[in-house]
Amino acid sequence: GSLPSASSKVSVNLQNDPVIQKYGSKKVGLTRCLLTKEEMKTFHFPLQGFPDCENFVPTKCNGSVTDSSPLFGLDCEMCLTSKGRELTRISLVAEGGCCVMDELVKPDNKILDYLTSFSGITKKILNPVTTKLKDVQRHLKALLPPDAVLVGHSLDLDLKALKMIHPYVIDTSLLYVREQGRRFKLKFLAKAVLGKDIQCPDRLGHDATEDARTTLELARYFLKYGPRKIAELNLEALASHQELLATGQELRNTAEIVYQPNTSVLECLDLMGQKLLFLTREAETSELCSARNCQTIKCLSNKEVLEQARVEIPLFPFSIVQFSFEPFSPNLTEEMNKRVSK
Repeated sequence: GSLPSASSKVSVNLQNDPVIQKYGSKKVGLTRCLLTKEEMKTFHFPLQGFPDCENFVPTKCNGSVTDSSPLFGLDCEMCLTSKGRELTRISLVAEGGCCVMDELVKPDNKILDYLTSFSGITKKILNPVTTKLKDVQRHLKALLPPDAVLVGHSLDLDLKALKMIHPYVIDTSLLYVREQGRRFKLKFLAKAVLGKDIQCPDRLGHDATEDARTTLELARYFLKYGPRKIAELNLEALASHQELLATGQELRNTAEIVYQPNTSVLECLDLMGQKLLFLTREAETSELCSARNCQTIKCLSNKEVLEQARVEIPLFPFSIVQFSFEPFSPNLTEEMNKRVSK
C-alpha cells in the first residue's frame, strides 16, 4: 500500500528530530556525512590494526576527500557456509547510476544455506561461477580512485563479507538517523524518501545493483535537500505507522496457525514456511539440530556464539542462542544488543 503523507501527521518539532540534532538544519557537504573513525569503531566497521581484521585487504584509497569526491554505491549478497556468512555477489554503482561492477562469487567453504530469499542466489546460479573473493578484491582496488567514498546500507556487513578495509564511508542506515539508535530499512527509505519500490515480493531475493543504486540516490538526496527537508518528511511517524500495520497483518495471517492447542514453536514456524535459528556450542547436543526447519550454527566458544548472533539473528523470525557455563565479555553482549535492535 501507499505510505501516508507527512502532511497527514501532527507537525513535529523539527529541532528535536534526530537528523537535525546530529547535522543541524542547514545543508551539509559530503565530508560532513562521512563516518568518523570513532563511529566506524562503534558500529563495527573493519579497521586497520584491529584483531579481527588481520587478513583484510585495504582498498588503498588514501587520497584527500573533498565535498566533490566521487561516490560509489556498494551492496553485497551473502550465503551461509560452514565458516559463517560469505560473499556470493557484489554490485558497485558509480554516480549517475551506472553499474561498474556486478560479480557472482564462489565461496571458499561449503555452502549450508544460499539464503535465497534475501540474496536471490541459488545453487544453479552459483555452480558455474569461478570468480573467488581474491579476484573481487583485486578488481575493486583497481576500480576505486584514491578519494573514493563508498555508500551502502549497513555497509559494515558488506565490507566484512568483502574482507576489505576502506576509510571513507557513508552509511545510509546511519545517515538517516532514527530515534533510540534504531535504523530504517532500505526498502522503507526508498519508498518514503525517493518514492520508489525496491525488494518487491514478486521477485526472488534482493537485486544487489538496485540496492546499491538506491543507497547512492539516498546519499545524493540528503546532500541536495539537507537535514531540514529530511526532518520534514517525518520518517519516524511513517515507519511506526507501517510497522503497526505490518504487525496487525502478521497477527491476522498467523492467528489460525498459532491457535492450535499443543502446537510447538517449531511446528508453527514450519506451517508458516519460516526457519528457526539455533546458535550453540560444538559440544552441545539438542533435538533442534535435526529439525527440518532449523538452521543450526555450531560455534567453538561463547564469544563466537555472540559474534554470530549479532550477524544472524536479524535474518530469522525466531532465534535460540545457547551458551555453556563459562565467562564471556560483557562488551560482546552490548554489541549484540545494538546490532539486533536495528
